[in-house]
Amino acid sequence: MLAWLAACSSEQSEIHALLDARSQALQHMNIQDYAAVLADDYQDGQRNKMAVLAEMKALFQQFDAIQMQVHSQEVRILDEYTAQCEQSYTLKVKKDAAWRNVTRREQLLLHKVHGHWLIASGV
Repeated sequence: MLAWLAACSSEQSEIHALLDARSQALQHMNIQDYAAVLADDYQDGQRNKMAVLAEMKALFQQFDAIQMQVHSQEVRILDEYTAQCEQSYTLKVKKDAAWRNVTRREQLLLHKVHGHWLIASGV
């Protein structure tokens, strides 16, 4: 029982590190770092990884600065290769010296691939 709890705690830490890396990629407007948090087989409806990266690249080009603040994040480990994260976030974007705020709620599906957690859908 204790080993299982320790393993879950470790998995939770790895997942939180992944989600933090996504936030940092957004804030640094770094498309390579953003690509690194998405699974190669990312699929969300009709959007695959390449479509999401194209959207993010356009977003990065559109704004002068981006900040992401996450609220009420809940991570659930479903099995050893699958987890789910529900979170709310505020995205602050700056264009022409004016900041705009957008608040959203999302549900991300995470897969563990080759020992690393990646976002598989939900962005």
